[in-house]
Amino acid sequence: MPSSYRGGFLLVMATGALFLALHATCDAAPAGVLEGADPSRVEVVRTVFPGPGWAGVVRISILLTFLTMVFAAARMAVRSGMTMPWAPRRLWALAGLTALAAGLRFTLSPHEFLHQGYHHGTFVHQLLHAPGVQWDHGEVGPALYRLFDVLSGGGERTVFAVNAVLGSLTVPALVLLGLALFRNGSLAWFSGLILALFPLHLRYSASEDPVVLATLFGVASAAFSLAWVDTRRPAALVGAVAACALAMQSRTELMVWPVFLLGLVLLARGRAALESLARPAFPVAVGVLLLLVAPRLEQVLSPPDGHVLLRMDPGSFASHLNGLLNPSHERLRQVFLHQDVTPPFLWALALGGVLWAMRSARGALAASFLVILGYVSLTTVFQKNLPFMLRTQVFCTPWWALVAAGTLPWWLDALDPDHRLRRWAVCLVAVLATLSGILTHGSWISRSTEAWQEFHFIREQVPLLPRDARILTIVQPTYPDLDSFPAFLLDRQGRTDVTLIDLREVLDGRAPWPSPGPDLLFLQGMFCHFVVPKVDPSPGELAARCLAVRDRYVLEPRATVLLDGVPSSERVYLKDGVGPWEVGLFQAVDWRQP
Repeated sequence: MPSSYRGGFLLVMATGALFLALHATCDAAPAGVLEGADPSRVEVVRTVFPGPGWAGVVRISILLTFLTMVFAAARMAVRSGMTMPWAPRRLWALAGLTALAAGLRFTLSPHEFLHQGYHHGTFVHQLLHAPGVQWDHGEVGPALYRLFDVLSGGGERTVFAVNAVLGSLTVPALVLLGLALFRNGSLAWFSGLILALFPLHLRYSASEDPVVLATLFGVASAAFSLAWVDTRRPAALVGAVAACALAMQSRTELMVWPVFLLGLVLLARGRAALESLARPAFPVAVGVLLLLVAPRLEQVLSPPDGHVLLRMDPGSFASHLNGLLNPSHERLRQVFLHQDVTPPFLWALALGGVLWAMRSARGALAASFLVILGYVSLTTVFQKNLPFMLRTQVFCTPWWALVAAGTLPWWLDALDPDHRLRRWAVCLVAVLATLSGILTHGSWISRSTEAWQEFHFIREQVPLLPRDARILTIVQPTYPDLDSFPAFLLDRQGRTDVTLIDLREVLDGRAPWPSPGPDLLFLQGMFCHFVVPKVDPSPGELAARCLAVRDRYVLEPRATVLLDGVPSSERVYLKDGVGPWEVGLFQAVDWRQP
């Protein structure tokens, strides 16, 4: 078998192995989830493509676009369309690097919701069950998640596993992009290693956030685009259009990704890029791209009530710029200079990479910084809260890795000008330096949020609730509570016998205080540990609404837990945001005497 065909075969086998790992991970339903009968073929179609109008068509288009990108990548691999010929040892090295990335993302990365706030139940519904198209997050994630959820039945665990697999595949995609962008094998492989071990990418790779998918498709579209400029192969152009369409439909702000992509190609290839853009194939590709994203573009330009496309006041541009570029700013909005997020050694690697690229690869360096600075500025326009900035800037990690990898040829030139030292010794030092990020930031990467810990606690308690129980708690996912766990988990596990009583209605006088008894339970959630404006002017150990329940009833703990997770939002927490926080179920045995 020719080496080029071996390359395509090995790449297909590696992808298949990763998706087998996905299926194994999602084979069992989450704890407490009732198993149902296997859906019929009609039910499968309705599950993956629910909703009226454009929803089913959009999801079918997305899945077909995804398959087109995969086939284009396989054809490019089979024909050795990328910059470097695929020698067997390089294929095994790429497979090993991908396996390392997948192993870390299935073991070290937290498989949980890392979205800011307490609306995981609502988010699960949006990703896996909601009809119609979604304005907030795009349809790429729901289309892929629903397909594999039908195959595996893993619920939210399917979401985590799909992202972990595609997050792992971003590493080999970055190697190919590094080869095309810098035309330097050492730099390309080192960039893949940096991304495989990058703490920020590891932290979010197995979460629910669609930025993980967007990162893969953004890298793939850049690699395909450069390959088309270099080789003029139709498969490369098809892959570029497919990957770009998927990136644009993964996150709202990435509808402008073609602008970044065009600037990147022009900076990296100059005259060759201009010649390619003048070819008849380019306007055809643009037309196909517009056709693929037309429903999403119309949706984004017509936001529903309560949604704002751009949140930034033009008059505050200087303030935003200061928040982006000033490392001493208390609300630094680009996260890469935060020591808790990015190990200092990555700063040093990036500095060395800049010094090397300024001399040897100015166009590629400018292209990388175009994506990093442009995307960080773009996300600042959409939102201002730091948890949002932290998770969305995962998109920039491959480009930071490319810049940081430039320090390797700089080391090789500076430390071994006469080639007397063995290159593997310098590479070993680079590997150890990169691996140190796992050692210094391992606990930050894998630490759970208190919101996910609460979700997990309630999920375990639902099957243990007494028959015909009444639960006094926050019911609806409305600001500032955003706690939809009880309603969602009760519905998912079929506990229709349980009645939820909204604490806010009781406190507002819209409903009477329920009578105590063995069937009345008070669910003390994380909403008891927030300072609510105009309600808790002098907060104590618990929020005023929860203290009111304790003043009304004699409570006996039924099941409690102390949550020590990372705060998942910018809310004002009691105790200065330092846990642990107690949540639990308490039985209201009697009225408390005044």
